[in-house]
Amino acid sequence: MCQFIETIKIENGQPINLSFHQKRLDSTRKHFFINPKPISLKTTIKFPENLPANKIYKCKIVYGQNIESISFTPYTLKNIQSLQIVRVTNLDYSYKYKDRSKLELFFESRGDADEVLFVQSGYITDISYANTVLFHPEKGWVTPQHYLLNGIQRQKLLEEGKIITQPIRVEDLNQYHYLSIINAMIGLGEGPQIKIDNIKQDF
Repeated sequence: MCQFIETIKIENGQPINLSFHQKRLDSTRKHFFINPKPISLKTTIKFPENLPANKIYKCKIVYGQNIESISFTPYTLKNIQSLQIVRVTNLDYSYKYKDRSKLELFFESRGDADEVLFVQSGYITDISYANTVLFHPEKGWVTPQHYLLNGIQRQKLLEEGKIITQPIRVEDLNQYHYLSIINAMIGLGEGPQIKIDNIKQDF
């Protein structure tokens, strides 16, 4: 049976961007299961009283037809300073599957870089756990039109007009000042600023 995850930011004891997570959970369950019983994340997520609320936590929900597990762990931002380009063909992660074995296998091919940057058909997409945004001196923040997962933070920032989207080829990278990352835990400008020179194309 397919299992999926939602990773939700908990700040001051409250879930962030919950409506976007709810929409993705509903869409995923509707696609994979027949007439699934509704799940309300608002009533399902109960922040533990024994945890200090002044810290940021990652709430991980594993689900299929039903909620399988809910966990809360303190969140620490990874310090990423270099990326290794990995060229892939037909890599599908359009749904947030619990099984990340394919992504993890590619991650192991990063060499001495901190992370991998996936390229499909010559176009920049995502790293192994987040969408990418690149800073252009004239256009501002740009997220690649091509992606592995249309993350909730990406959707939110596009709706708010804080980022734009366009296709970005590997040869276009030198038009940008640096690359950063966004996901449910990392907002715009909160991620590391990775120099374009630190994006490695070949071992």
